[in-house]
Amino acid sequence: SNTIDTEADQFTEGNSVLYFSLEMPFKPCRNRVLSRLSNCPSKKIRAATLNQDEAHKLKKALRFVGKYPQQFEIVDIPRGATMESMELIFEEARALYNPKVVVIDYLGLMDYDGGKEMDDWLKLGKIAEKVHEFARVHNCIVLSAVQLNRGKGAKEEDKIGLHRIGRSAGIIKNANI
Repeated sequence: SNTIDTEADQFTEGNSVLYFSLEMPFKPCRNRVLSRLSNCPSKKIRAATLNQDEAHKLKKALRFVGKYPQQFEIVDIPRGATMESMELIFEEARALYNPKVVVIDYLGLMDYDGGKEMDDWLKLGKIAEKVHEFARVHNCIVLSAVQLNRGKGAKEEDKIGLHRIGRSAGIIKNANI
């Protein structure tokens, strides 16, 4: 219920978030977050072409971020990162601000140690196991996405869809929701 219009003395309880971006570099990801908070087009933030009203909304969003007592940290981490490498970063963050929500953008870009010879659907199941165990051990919420489609021109055998999730029962078995 906290918005950029909420006064600092009126903030309701929230949680700190650690956001792992495996797909998008830090600056574009930050701009998208600010775009969403301010309700301003991210392309206009990136190009610095905001009109006066949009610039005012962006300033309010930046003030909100500065005053909000919880943290939202974006970690730009390369594709192929493992749950073990993310856990090390989580431990550092926990010492500073104790994130209760971890977002992994996204599961399909992670890697699994020991999974070099594994089919992708088995590897995804093993990654989901690691993520599930991480959430259980650290008593935090972990959110991630699994890509279910490829672009319109992709060959049928290259498309990823619900059949992939069906093949990798490990993802479903390790998802709480």
